[in-house]
Amino acid sequence: MIKLLKILAALLLLLMAAAILIPRVVDINDFKDDIKARVMAATGRELTIEGDLRLSVFPWLGVELNGASLADAPGFGEEPFAQIEQAQVRVRLIPLLRSRLVVERVRVQGLRLNLIRDAQGRANWADLIAARTAVPEVSGTAPQFVSVALNPNAPPAAESVGLAHFEIGGLEVTGERITWDDRQAERHLVLDDLKLTTAKIVADKPILFSLRGALEASDLRAQLVAEGELTADGDLRNLSVAPLNLRLNEFRMANGLSADADLQGNLVLDLDSKRYLMDGLEMRIDAAGGPLSGGRLEAAVNVRAELDLASETLKLDGLAVRSGALSVTGEASGKGLLSEPVLSGRLVLDKLDLRAWLTQQGLGVPQTADPTTFQRVAVTGNWRLTDDQFLLQDAALDLDATHVTGVAEVILTSPLGYRFDLDADKLDLDRYLPTEEKPGTKSQAEEHVAGPAALEPSPEHRAEGREAEGLVDEEAVAGQRPGRTEGPAPVPPAGGSLFPVELLDRLDLEGGLDVGELKAAGLALGDTSLQIHSKDGSLKINNRVQRFYEGRVEGRLGLDVRTVEPRIVFVQQATGIQIGPLLKDLTGDDKLTGRGDIDTDLTAIGHTEGALKRSLSGRLKIDFTEGVVKGFNLERMILEARARLKGEQLPAEEPLQTDFTDLHASASLSSGVLSNEDLLATNNHLRVTGKGRVDIGSERFDYRFEPMFVKPPEGRGIKELEDIPVPIRLTGSFDKPLWNVDVASALREIGRRHLEESGGDALKKLEERTGIKGLEQGLRGLFGR
Repeated sequence: MIKLLKILAALLLLLMAAAILIPRVVDINDFKDDIKARVMAATGRELTIEGDLRLSVFPWLGVELNGASLADAPGFGEEPFAQIEQAQVRVRLIPLLRSRLVVERVRVQGLRLNLIRDAQGRANWADLIAARTAVPEVSGTAPQFVSVALNPNAPPAAESVGLAHFEIGGLEVTGERITWDDRQAERHLVLDDLKLTTAKIVADKPILFSLRGALEASDLRAQLVAEGELTADGDLRNLSVAPLNLRLNEFRMANGLSADADLQGNLVLDLDSKRYLMDGLEMRIDAAGGPLSGGRLEAAVNVRAELDLASETLKLDGLAVRSGALSVTGEASGKGLLSEPVLSGRLVLDKLDLRAWLTQQGLGVPQTADPTTFQRVAVTGNWRLTDDQFLLQDAALDLDATHVTGVAEVILTSPLGYRFDLDADKLDLDRYLPTEEKPGTKSQAEEHVAGPAALEPSPEHRAEGREAEGLVDEEAVAGQRPGRTEGPAPVPPAGGSLFPVELLDRLDLEGGLDVGELKAAGLALGDTSLQIHSKDGSLKINNRVQRFYEGRVEGRLGLDVRTVEPRIVFVQQATGIQIGPLLKDLTGDDKLTGRGDIDTDLTAIGHTEGALKRSLSGRLKIDFTEGVVKGFNLERMILEARARLKGEQLPAEEPLQTDFTDLHASASLSSGVLSNEDLLATNNHLRVTGKGRVDIGSERFDYRFEPMFVKPPEGRGIKELEDIPVPIRLTGSFDKPLWNVDVASALREIGRRHLEESGGDALKKLEERTGIKGLEQGLRGLFGR
């Protein structure tokens, strides 16, 4: 026993002596060139060791590396691919005598890793993964454990050195910075302040690990935490993490959106075949801020993902997104991921009460004219995503009572572009318009321009009872009229604009929409086809409606916000329509009925309704047959005036309307004033002509009618007015029109005609009988002779 103790003591002394003498006798820095040569042979890259290598022997056999970097692949720049500030590995010496490898915790500080994919899709790590041959022998010798560590293609360490046990106290990497520079997709990502730690590493047993750090990109930042159990084979070619827990905390984007995300699943990495599998993945998201407008969005995502980089393919199965009552399912696949990526799949949004779901999430609910909208929403479709396009094909949308099918496309430019070709069975746009605010009082400026005195009768009208030329001072109006100077649109007035100027300025939209039954602005349209184009602030809509109030209409609508003031162009040709129902739906009152044609070519400029009315210009033409003008009865109006003038009994009550067989008129509009010279309306015994002005901006009339009875029936009390025009003046405002019937002039004409029929001798004889000199000349002057 004493002899054995002496032997052990001698061995211990030898080991202590070796621990003291070997570091002094053997300089491990002498092996730097051998180590660099082995790395060059294995990777084709240069290893730079700036600091010293340090060796310890007892009780730990250890190596410390200070300041090392590995060059990048050719063609990727001068920056190192990887670099470290310090690395330390120590092995217990006594267990090695029993073929047991026990490594103390491996520590690495200041790791920097630059991952790059160039514009052609080449990755700067591809050559390292592709290396398969063993490290060739080089001149010189190095400790066996150093050779094994530097050769990732060597057999497992335990087999190489005949170890009975393999154990590492853990791995600790601090101060990491991993940069991902995708020059092909123009994306830049940084993982900073990373800290990787593992529990004890024992051969053939899972390794518990934790990774923490900060994730940064151009428009987002998040705190990253990843934890799990890692299982690997001997040469680290096959890895699995089961389970994997990944968290993104305080995820923030440039638009103000913030979120927390938790991901759980099983990750399998087959590095040899470049296949990666994420199974049983579930991600939970809790987001707020930014576009969520004070609400919160909580959602869960489930999917099984399989990525094959060798064939550049991706497959997503069992995709499901759920958030309260919202449920989206589908699948996806991808190809050409490293060259020309193309993703495609199918998407299904189950029937959803969107209004209720938005309310539950605390998100903004659309304020629509009909509060029952968005209670039924469902979507199905096949989609396709490339670098420059998102395409939705075979799409079907159910929105309340509307069913839409077709194709939609998003052009992934900046700003985004939209293309579509859609077909809807029926659509009531009025239900989805914003709720109307109660009209406020007019500003003083509006009252000054559009007040009661805006269209006063001219002195010529007052003096002679006829239309005055030059009713509007064109030069004065031209001086006030908004211009069309090209350039950036000004800031809308304090009260806001009728038009979404900022939206239209960046909207790139083009497509077609066919609707079986369409309701818009109170109008009912059937078999409607719309072609819509919007670009750089100019919106154009071409329309063709096959069923429009028993007729049809075709034309175009333009809105240009590139000018100093928004400019509207309205050109329409309606044929064979029933004007009564159209006016009823448009204004709530069918003051004019009949069938016929309307031809319009109008423009208007301004941000507000008042400005648009005051700038309205263009032309208008109407042709109608077999109709009624409601609100006044010309025949009764004439008979009442005649009865009052003669002191006779008023005629019997009749409907306040004027029937016509034909109605024709054309008009020009300038600065909100309509001018008409050729109104002509006829019925069985009445012919009406008219001309004058209507100020649409101030909503006032100055118009002259001249009805004339043509072969009126006997017993109507108007026979004596046959073929005699009866001037009627219309003035006042739209809500309070003033009618003035000049029956006196008609009666003078009756007297003149009687005088003509009796001949000039009757007047001369009357003068002789009475003895009144000049009586003949006076009476002729009285009757206009």
